[in-house]
Amino acid sequence: MTLFEVERHETLADLGWEESRARIAIERIAADVQHCSGAPGMINALAALPGTQEIDEILLAAGELTWAAGPIAKLPGLCHGVPGSGYAFLNMFRRTGDEKWLQRARRFAMHAIGQTERGVEAHGQRKYSVWTGDLGLALYLWDCVRGVGEFPMMDVF
Repeated sequence: MTLFEVERHETLADLGWEESRARIAIERIAADVQHCSGAPGMINALAALPGTQEIDEILLAAGELTWAAGPIAKLPGLCHGVPGSGYAFLNMFRRTGDEKWLQRARRFAMHAIGQTERGVEAHGQRKYSVWTGDLGLALYLWDCVRGVGEFPMMDVF
């Protein structure tokens, strides 16, 4: 069953899934929704492709999956953290012009700020890395302010 087929049903029961099995499946999917291994990375890599109905449907579904999965619990970073997922929303905003995506990116940004502060409290230091630390978060926050989705090292160098 594809993601598109799942969207056509009203409830999990319509799919013939027991609620507990469906919840486990959703949790497993959500654990892998990050830039380096999931839907956000596909959006970040493919958002500049010319628009076709098929590509647009796939990217929109990937964006909705990223939103439904919610912020990643790891410390913020571009590779496997909230900023990498948030860039998917910025890229969807750039592609569609729909303000919903910019608002989602900014909500993820606020969450990431809290994550980094909790990380400092827990570990006594910041992470000074573009890909897995606070420098990548800073770039993401600046792009959220500007409303621009320019993923570092992919869209700009």
